[in-house]
Amino acid sequence: MVTVLLDPGHGGTDGGAGTAPYLEKTRNLEVASKVRDYLLSTFVVNVIMSRTTDKTVSLSARTNLANQQGVDYFLSIHHNSGTPSARGYEDFTYINISDTSTSDRIRNAIHTEVVNRVLGKYGLPNRGKKKANFHVVRESNMPSALLEIGFVSNTSDQRLIANPAFYNDMAVAIGEGVAKGLGLVRKKSTAATPSPSAPSIAPSKTFYRVQVGAYKERTNATAMQTRLKSAGFPTVLSSSNGIYRVQIGAYGNKDNATTMERRLRSAGFPVFVYQV
Repeated sequence: MVTVLLDPGHGGTDGGAGTAPYLEKTRNLEVASKVRDYLLSTFVVNVIMSRTTDKTVSLSARTNLANQQGVDYFLSIHHNSGTPSARGYEDFTYINISDTSTSDRIRNAIHTEVVNRVLGKYGLPNRGKKKANFHVVRESNMPSALLEIGFVSNTSDQRLIANPAFYNDMAVAIGEGVAKGLGLVRKKSTAATPSPSAPSIAPSKTFYRVQVGAYKERTNATAMQTRLKSAGFPTVLSSSNGIYRVQIGAYGNKDNATTMERRLRSAGFPVFVYQV
């Protein structure tokens, strides 16, 4: 099975750019967690995270993990900082590789999905596809890229960062780009197909499911359940394809799902909302 390592930049004593509520280390983990959940729920893939909590992880520890595990793709997720007027999305591969490399091919797929699904919709400028000498793209032995989602130092980008729908759309775009670049297999729907003789029925109602984590180990899922219950959130644990998902509920009204997502984020939980 294809394995992807998602690397939420910074963490622990290294806060990255910005200040709360736009502190980079926190926002990086939020986006990376959403990408992980989308990949695991949509595609046949294994996902490793360089960190899942607010802990300090050195640059060498991140690439060592990827190299030791022999992952197929390394993706580092960051937010940018600069002058107050600087804003937008950009992504990077290693400066010494060719434009026809596997890293560039996969990065191009991600970039295209982000442009088509997110940038125009939210008016976020496209700063382009770039190359740099960043440690994580230089020292990883597999194809890799680093994404800069937006500028925590720009008020317009801050408004997007604070919008739950923006992060959800960005996670889907990144996930779809990774899937296209790596040729991931999309999971089949579990919905039963009625036989030709069966009477026709109205289409099922659309629901918006609020999910807090997807885990390969049941103990990790139940630990998250315990944390949520202690914070006053009722949870449901479901499993499929060897993945345990911790869910808060399914809402027929998207606004209700978004309200719950904001509550969970305010309580410090990584959240992913998707349509079923």
